[in-house]
Amino acid sequence: TTTTTTTTLMFLHGFGDTASMWEEFARTLVRGMEDSVDVILPSAPKRYYATSTTAKKGNGGELFSGRAWFAPRLLPSRSDYESILAEYEELVDENQAELEKRTFSCAGMKDSFERVKRLVENEYPRKVILSGFSQGAAMAVSLMCSGAQKPKNLVGCLSFRGYLPRKPDEMKVRSQQTTTSDSDDTIDCNTKTLLMLAGESDPLVPVRWTKEAKVKAELLGLEAHAFFSEGYGHNVTSDDVYRARSWLRSRVA
Repeated sequence: TTTTTTTTLMFLHGFGDTASMWEEFARTLVRGMEDSVDVILPSAPKRYYATSTTAKKGNGGELFSGRAWFAPRLLPSRSDYESILAEYEELVDENQAELEKRTFSCAGMKDSFERVKRLVENEYPRKVILSGFSQGAAMAVSLMCSGAQKPKNLVGCLSFRGYLPRKPDEMKVRSQQTTTSDSDDTIDCNTKTLLMLAGESDPLVPVRWTKEAKVKAELLGLEAHAFFSEGYGHNVTSDDVYRARSWLRSRVA
Protein backbone atom coordinates (compact mmCIF):
# COMPACT_ATOMS: atom_id res chain seq x y z
CA THR A 1 0.00 0.00 0.00
CA THR A 2 1.27 3.47 -0.92
CA THR A 3 -0.05 6.99 -0.52
CA THR A 4 -0.95 6.96 -4.23
CA THR A 5 -3.11 3.83 -3.99
CA THR A 6 -6.62 4.67 -5.19
CA THR A 7 -8.04 1.26 -6.03
CA THR A 8 -8.38 -2.13 -4.36
CA LEU A 9 -8.54 -5.34 -6.37
CA MET A 10 -10.47 -7.81 -4.22
CA PHE A 11 -10.05 -11.36 -5.51
CA LEU A 12 -12.36 -14.18 -4.38
CA HIS A 13 -11.10 -17.74 -4.70
CA GLY A 14 -13.08 -20.67 -6.08
CA PHE A 15 -14.88 -23.62 -4.51
CA GLY A 16 -12.55 -25.73 -2.38
CA ASP A 17 -9.61 -23.36 -2.93
CA THR A 18 -7.89 -21.04 -0.48
CA ALA A 19 -6.96 -17.37 -0.79
CA SER A 20 -3.24 -18.20 -0.74
CA MET A 21 -3.63 -20.44 -3.80
CA TRP A 22 -4.64 -17.39 -5.85
CA GLU A 23 -2.35 -14.73 -4.40
CA GLU A 24 0.36 -15.03 -7.06
CA PHE A 25 -2.24 -14.96 -9.81
CA ALA A 26 -3.99 -11.89 -8.39
CA ARG A 27 -0.71 -10.01 -8.04
CA THR A 28 0.21 -10.94 -11.61
CA LEU A 29 -2.95 -9.19 -12.77
CA VAL A 30 -1.80 -5.87 -11.29
CA ARG A 31 1.92 -6.18 -12.02
CA GLY A 32 3.19 -2.74 -12.99
CA MET A 33 0.15 -1.11 -11.37
CA GLU A 34 1.18 -1.66 -7.73
CA ASP A 35 1.50 2.07 -7.02
CA SER A 36 -2.18 2.55 -7.79
CA VAL A 37 -3.72 -0.80 -6.87
CA ASP A 38 -3.71 -2.80 -3.65
CA VAL A 39 -4.70 -6.49 -3.58
CA ILE A 40 -6.92 -8.17 -0.99
CA LEU A 41 -7.79 -11.88 -0.99
CA PRO A 42 -10.57 -12.77 1.48
CA SER A 43 -11.20 -16.39 2.47
CA ALA A 44 -14.56 -18.12 2.21
CA PRO A 45 -15.87 -19.90 5.32
CA LYS A 46 -15.21 -23.59 5.79
CA ARG A 47 -18.21 -25.70 4.89
CA TYR A 48 -19.30 -29.32 4.67
CA TYR A 49 -21.38 -30.65 1.78
CA ALA A 50 -22.59 -33.91 0.33
CA THR A 51 -21.69 -33.58 -3.35
CA SER A 52 -23.92 -36.35 -4.67
CA THR A 53 -27.45 -37.59 -4.02
CA THR A 54 -26.18 -40.90 -2.65
CA ALA A 55 -24.12 -39.09 -0.03
CA LYS A 56 -27.19 -37.10 1.00
CA LYS A 57 -29.16 -40.30 1.53
CA GLY A 58 -26.44 -41.82 3.66
CA ASN A 59 -25.52 -44.45 1.07
CA GLY A 60 -21.94 -43.40 0.62
CA GLY A 61 -20.93 -40.96 -2.08
CA GLU A 62 -18.56 -38.03 -1.93
CA LEU A 63 -18.43 -35.62 0.99
CA PHE A 64 -16.75 -32.23 0.66
CA SER A 65 -14.99 -30.36 3.42
CA GLY A 66 -13.33 -27.10 2.50
CA ARG A 67 -13.75 -23.40 1.87
CA ALA A 68 -16.74 -22.33 -0.18
CA TRP A 69 -18.82 -19.19 -0.59
CA PHE A 70 -22.01 -21.24 -0.99
CA ALA A 71 -23.28 -24.70 -1.87
CA PRO A 72 -22.31 -25.49 -5.48
CA ARG A 73 -24.97 -24.63 -8.00
CA LEU A 74 -25.14 -28.19 -9.36
CA LEU A 75 -23.94 -30.27 -6.38
CA PRO A 76 -22.53 -32.98 -8.66
CA SER A 77 -20.22 -35.81 -7.81
CA ARG A 78 -16.82 -34.74 -9.08
CA SER A 79 -16.66 -37.60 -11.58
CA ASP A 80 -20.07 -36.96 -13.13
CA TYR A 81 -20.14 -33.32 -14.25
CA GLU A 82 -20.95 -34.04 -17.89
CA SER A 83 -24.07 -36.16 -17.28
CA ILE A 84 -25.48 -33.66 -14.77
CA LEU A 85 -24.87 -30.75 -17.15
CA ALA A 86 -26.53 -32.74 -19.95
CA GLU A 87 -29.57 -33.27 -17.71
CA TYR A 88 -29.62 -29.55 -16.86
CA GLU A 89 -29.47 -28.53 -20.53
CA GLU A 90 -32.26 -30.98 -21.38
CA LEU A 91 -34.50 -29.50 -18.69
CA VAL A 92 -33.76 -25.98 -19.89
CA ASP A 93 -34.74 -26.93 -23.43
CA GLU A 94 -37.72 -29.20 -22.75
CA ASN A 95 -39.20 -28.72 -19.30
CA GLN A 96 -38.74 -25.29 -17.76
CA ALA A 97 -41.46 -25.99 -15.17
CA GLU A 98 -39.60 -29.02 -13.84
CA LEU A 99 -36.38 -27.04 -13.72
CA GLU A 100 -38.05 -24.35 -11.63
CA LYS A 101 -39.09 -26.99 -9.08
CA ARG A 102 -35.44 -27.92 -8.72
CA THR A 103 -34.09 -24.42 -8.20
CA PHE A 104 -30.46 -24.54 -7.14
CA SER A 105 -30.37 -23.59 -3.47
CA CYS A 106 -26.87 -22.06 -3.38
CA ALA A 107 -27.19 -22.47 0.40
CA GLY A 108 -25.07 -20.02 2.36
CA MET A 109 -24.87 -17.45 -0.39
CA LYS A 110 -26.88 -14.78 1.40
CA ASP A 111 -24.39 -14.65 4.27
CA SER A 112 -21.43 -14.56 1.88
CA PHE A 113 -23.11 -11.85 -0.20
CA GLU A 114 -23.54 -9.70 2.87
CA ARG A 115 -19.97 -10.33 4.02
CA VAL A 116 -18.40 -9.45 0.66
CA LYS A 117 -20.61 -6.38 0.40
CA ARG A 118 -19.35 -5.22 3.79
CA LEU A 119 -15.73 -5.86 2.82
CA VAL A 120 -16.16 -3.69 -0.28
CA GLU A 121 -17.86 -0.90 1.67
CA ASN A 122 -15.07 -0.96 4.26
CA GLU A 123 -12.55 -0.03 1.54
CA TYR A 124 -14.20 3.37 1.04
CA PRO A 125 -13.06 5.95 -0.07
CA ARG A 126 -11.04 3.69 -2.33
CA LYS A 127 -12.62 2.36 -5.49
CA VAL A 128 -12.97 -1.41 -5.56
CA ILE A 129 -12.71 -3.81 -8.48
CA LEU A 130 -14.14 -7.16 -7.47
CA SER A 131 -12.69 -10.22 -9.15
CA GLY A 132 -12.65 -13.96 -8.67
CA PHE A 133 -12.52 -17.43 -10.14
CA SER A 134 -15.48 -19.75 -10.66
CA GLN A 135 -17.58 -19.63 -7.47
CA GLY A 136 -15.65 -16.57 -6.30
CA ALA A 137 -16.39 -14.90 -9.63
CA ALA A 138 -20.05 -15.82 -9.17
CA MET A 139 -20.03 -13.89 -5.88
CA ALA A 140 -18.38 -10.93 -7.61
CA VAL A 141 -20.90 -10.91 -10.49
CA SER A 142 -23.81 -11.20 -8.06
CA LEU A 143 -22.72 -8.15 -6.08
CA MET A 144 -21.99 -6.19 -9.25
CA CYS A 145 -25.48 -7.00 -10.55
CA SER A 146 -27.32 -6.29 -7.31
CA GLY A 147 -28.76 -2.95 -8.36
CA ALA A 148 -29.39 -0.57 -5.48
CA GLN A 149 -27.61 -2.93 -3.09
CA LYS A 150 -24.30 -2.56 -4.93
CA PRO A 151 -21.77 -0.52 -2.92
CA LYS A 152 -21.14 2.90 -4.45
CA ASN A 153 -17.38 2.36 -4.48
CA LEU A 154 -17.67 -0.90 -6.46
CA VAL A 155 -16.69 0.34 -9.91
CA GLY A 156 -15.83 -2.84 -11.79
CA CYS A 157 -16.05 -6.63 -11.85
CA LEU A 158 -13.54 -9.01 -13.43
CA SER A 159 -14.92 -12.53 -13.70
CA PHE A 160 -12.91 -15.65 -14.53
CA ARG A 161 -15.34 -18.49 -15.32
CA GLY A 162 -18.11 -16.78 -13.35
CA TYR A 163 -21.88 -16.75 -13.58
CA LEU A 164 -25.00 -15.55 -11.74
CA PRO A 165 -25.81 -18.31 -9.23
CA ARG A 166 -29.11 -16.74 -8.19
CA LYS A 167 -31.19 -13.76 -9.17
CA PRO A 168 -29.58 -10.67 -7.61
CA ASP A 169 -32.92 -9.47 -6.24
CA GLU A 170 -33.02 -12.62 -4.09
CA MET A 171 -29.92 -11.44 -2.27
CA LYS A 172 -31.67 -9.16 0.22
CA VAL A 173 -29.29 -7.93 2.90
CA ARG A 174 -29.54 -5.60 5.85
CA SER A 175 -29.00 -1.90 5.21
CA GLN A 176 -25.52 -0.74 6.14
CA GLN A 177 -24.82 2.68 7.65
CA THR A 178 -21.68 3.55 5.72
CA THR A 179 -19.99 6.58 4.29
CA THR A 180 -20.95 5.46 0.78
CA SER A 181 -24.34 7.11 0.92
CA ASP A 182 -26.21 8.22 -2.17
CA SER A 183 -25.50 11.84 -1.35
CA ASP A 184 -21.73 11.29 -1.49
CA ASP A 185 -20.42 12.10 -4.95
CA THR A 186 -16.68 11.73 -4.32
CA ILE A 187 -16.55 8.35 -6.07
CA ASP A 188 -16.51 8.41 -9.86
CA CYS A 189 -19.31 6.02 -10.77
CA ASN A 190 -20.18 7.20 -14.27
CA THR A 191 -19.28 3.90 -15.93
CA LYS A 192 -19.50 0.59 -14.08
CA THR A 193 -18.09 -2.26 -16.12
CA LEU A 194 -18.17 -6.04 -16.06
CA LEU A 195 -15.68 -8.24 -17.91
CA MET A 196 -16.50 -11.95 -18.08
CA LEU A 197 -13.81 -14.37 -19.28
CA ALA A 198 -15.23 -17.80 -20.06
CA GLY A 199 -14.21 -21.10 -21.62
CA GLU A 200 -16.15 -22.10 -24.71
CA SER A 201 -15.93 -25.76 -23.67
CA ASP A 202 -16.27 -25.29 -19.92
CA PRO A 203 -18.05 -28.36 -18.43
CA LEU A 204 -18.70 -26.58 -15.12
CA VAL A 205 -19.91 -23.15 -16.26
CA PRO A 206 -21.88 -23.55 -19.50
CA VAL A 207 -21.70 -20.77 -22.07
CA ARG A 208 -25.41 -20.19 -21.43
CA TRP A 209 -24.71 -19.08 -17.84
CA THR A 210 -22.18 -16.48 -18.96
CA LYS A 211 -24.52 -15.09 -21.60
CA GLU A 212 -27.39 -14.90 -19.10
CA ALA A 213 -25.22 -12.92 -16.67
CA LYS A 214 -24.12 -10.53 -19.41
CA VAL A 215 -27.72 -9.85 -20.43
CA LYS A 216 -28.72 -9.23 -16.81
CA ALA A 217 -25.81 -6.80 -16.34
CA GLU A 218 -26.76 -4.86 -19.45
CA LEU A 219 -30.38 -4.63 -18.32
CA LEU A 220 -29.06 -3.04 -15.13
CA GLY A 221 -27.21 -0.42 -17.17
CA LEU A 222 -23.72 -1.87 -16.78
CA GLU A 223 -21.17 -1.93 -19.56
CA ALA A 224 -20.70 -5.69 -19.93
CA HIS A 225 -18.25 -7.64 -22.08
CA ALA A 226 -17.79 -11.40 -22.43
CA PHE A 227 -15.01 -13.33 -24.14
CA PHE A 228 -15.05 -17.07 -24.75
CA SER A 229 -11.73 -18.91 -25.14
CA GLU A 230 -12.22 -21.32 -28.03
CA GLY A 231 -11.39 -24.91 -27.20
CA TYR A 232 -10.74 -24.20 -23.51
CA GLY A 233 -12.65 -25.32 -20.45
CA HIS A 234 -12.62 -24.22 -16.82
CA ASN A 235 -8.92 -23.38 -16.57
CA VAL A 236 -7.75 -19.79 -16.95
CA THR A 237 -5.71 -19.16 -20.11
CA SER A 238 -2.90 -16.77 -21.01
CA ASP A 239 -5.36 -14.91 -23.25
CA ASP A 240 -7.60 -14.40 -20.23
CA VAL A 241 -4.72 -12.87 -18.29
CA TYR A 242 -3.82 -10.59 -21.20
CA ARG A 243 -7.41 -9.35 -21.55
CA ALA A 244 -7.78 -8.93 -17.79
CA ARG A 245 -4.60 -6.87 -17.44
CA SER A 246 -5.53 -4.66 -20.38
CA TRP A 247 -8.99 -4.09 -18.89
CA LEU A 248 -7.56 -3.38 -15.44
CA ARG A 249 -5.11 -0.80 -16.81
CA SER A 250 -8.00 1.03 -18.46
CA ARG A 251 -9.94 1.05 -15.18
CA VAL A 252 -7.05 2.19 -13.00
CA ALA A 253 -5.61 4.83 -15.33
